[in-house]
Amino acid sequence: ARSYAVMNRHADAVKAYERVIQLVPNDPDLLADYADALAVTSGGNLSGKPLELAKRALAADPTHWKALALVGTEAFNRKDYKTAIAYWEKLKATAPLGSPIAQSIDSSIAEARELGERVGLQKVFPLQDGVRVHAQHGLDELIDEVLIGASANPFVPQAEIQRVVQALLIIRAHVEHDRQRQI
Repeated sequence: ARSYAVMNRHADAVKAYERVIQLVPNDPDLLADYADALAVTSGGNLSGKPLELAKRALAADPTHWKALALVGTEAFNRKDYKTAIAYWEKLKATAPLGSPIAQSIDSSIAEARELGERVGLQKVFPLQDGVRVHAQHGLDELIDEVLIGASANPFVPQAEIQRVVQALLIIRAHVEHDRQRQI
């Protein structure tokens, strides 16, 4: 199965993994490689059976690097950025410090954080295309508290939520403007 995958014969690899998994059903390496081959043959789609296989690999080995990467990527593709970050942070813990793979994981985590913040803010009020939101320590947590508190209290008007979040963004803009002037 692995030889087929190396030769880019992924359909043949899938057939071989189907047979080998019947013989060795809980091997995390085989499960993760099978999930990867299935995803490749379905145009990169990790939902469904590839995700199920990757989760089985994690059940057998919670630190399996390929399974963590696959499950994190599937969450990212679904725009579930918090879940993607959680899996990728576990993955990063398995990578050598400062290695190219650790740097790649850091980039993926940073992208997921930025996209997650943007999605969270769009739930409160729409951002125009091209507007980028940058994380500032503490702001994410404060906005989350506002959103969680508002969702727990049905009597908080949507306009009030928008006003509070807009005020937080104005504060951020002033902080970033002051930083720019100091440089």
